[in-house]
Amino acid sequence: METRRLEYFIRIADAGSINRAAAALGIAQPALSQQLAILESELKLELFTRSHSGVSLTEAGRRLYPRAQILLRYFDALTTGDTEGQAISFVTVGLPPTLVMPVGMPLIERVLVEHPRIRIHLVESSATELASNLAAGLLDMAVIPSAPTGPDIIADPIIQEDIVIVTAANAPPPPTNPAELAAMPWFVTRDANILRGVLFTWLLQVEPKIMAEVNALPVVLALVAKGHGMALLPRSAVAAGVAEGLLAAWPTGTEPMRRTLNFSRRTDVPAGPSFTAVENLIRELVKETFGSIS
Repeated sequence: METRRLEYFIRIADAGSINRAAAALGIAQPALSQQLAILESELKLELFTRSHSGVSLTEAGRRLYPRAQILLRYFDALTTGDTEGQAISFVTVGLPPTLVMPVGMPLIERVLVEHPRIRIHLVESSATELASNLAAGLLDMAVIPSAPTGPDIIADPIIQEDIVIVTAANAPPPPTNPAELAAMPWFVTRDANILRGVLFTWLLQVEPKIMAEVNALPVVLALVAKGHGMALLPRSAVAAGVAEGLLAAWPTGTEPMRRTLNFSRRTDVPAGPSFTAVENLIRELVKETFGSIS
């Protein structure tokens, strides 16, 4: 299999159209279609569903997409270098949405300055997806707010974080009675995750009043800030909004709920200099983040 066919596959997936991908690549559409057909024949898989409006990934295509990205990055690492001819190394890091801004962004900034020959590939996913992707070898490391299990996974607790009820800054304190609390308007994620499970368990099987299921943290925060409802989130996710006077964070009870953040990695990924450098930065940034919001 030629690596350029994997690159073509990614470009088609990103464009959602063979015609648009061909134009961006500067090659003829029939030639690109032929290369895709060869790749599907080699893999014995149908990667796209075709329609008049373009193409969309099949289930097999969705499974291949992240793996193709990783394969191409590793190939680039073997064949390219920086301006001095020294090798570039790639490290794939997984973070939950609540840590992308407070940890992921400064991680990239620090790596750019302190380790210019390391390239970070940052993946944002739910805890469940992070654990699955780590087990599948799609991530080198991840910070996961639950301890993933498996013989090939090491999970090392870094720190504990409070889970809080989030309301608009000018909203009254939330009720403490489970039935009254369940009757309040809530925003949750559609996909199964730890916080959604905590909400339902915490309310003692009382069905909460769900206003909307939203898989985008910024949208949840904006809806809550406008007074449309409340959410159950880690303190790190709302620290900036509280500091700006847009949100209020309330404890979940006399004994606060907490989640444990684990630095997780596969046992078969060698902890070389690049891996160790990124790991140390992640641990440092996580501790700095929670020290600043405690």
